Amino acid sequence: MAVLSKGAYAAHRGVSAARVSQWVSSGWLTGALVGEGRAAQIDVEKADALLRQRLNVGQVLGQGRELPPPPSAATPVPSPAPAPALTIPMGDDDAARLQKAKADQAEIAAERERRKNAEERGIYTLTSAARAAFARALGEWVQSIEIWLTTDLANALAAAVSDARSQGRDLDRRALVILIRTQFRLWREERAASVRNRAAATDQFISDLDLPEDPPTPE
Repeated sequence: MAVLSKGAYAAHRGVSAARVSQWVSSGWLTGALVGEGRAAQIDVEKADALLRQRLNVGQVLGQGRELPPPPSAATPVPSPAPAPALTIPMGDDDAARLQKAKADQAEIAAERERRKNAEERGIYTLTSAARAAFARALGEWVQSIEIWLTTDLANALAAAVSDARSQGRDLDRRALVILIRTQFRLWREERAASVRNRAAATDQFISDLDLPEDPPTPE
């Protein structure tokens, strides 16, 4: 509901404020007033409807303003009928291409199934699984080398140096090379036996759900 003061409604109607006061005092706007006395305001929609009923055509034109016609219900516009579905006849070449496409799709699905079966039998290996296994093996190998250098080899060298000093001699390069090769051969045989034991205890098939998402990297 739009409500205006008497002065604002006079501007809305294109008349003077005195003319609006005359309409109010003559009772033409009874029912369109909001409030009482000098502070009363005017309901625009109701006032326009009352004036449309009371003012004749000559008065309206004399005021220099034409009243808008009463609103009329909009004529509904019928919705257009849906267009019929377009049917394109299929020629022999189109049918042949469609048949070939279906055959290609069937071959792709069959090949995918063959690879899946081969993977389950262990013929194929997931790249992520191989990468993770290699990373773990490399990390264990580096760690084992570090342990061997700081324990077995270091102890063997210390013992050889101590023995040589007790005999009043120094270890030459050839003796050191022989000692290191001997200790490395012992470590390699021990590692090979450990790997064989782990391989024998490993299941033939491992679910890819049990594999780590990010393989560890050696430090």
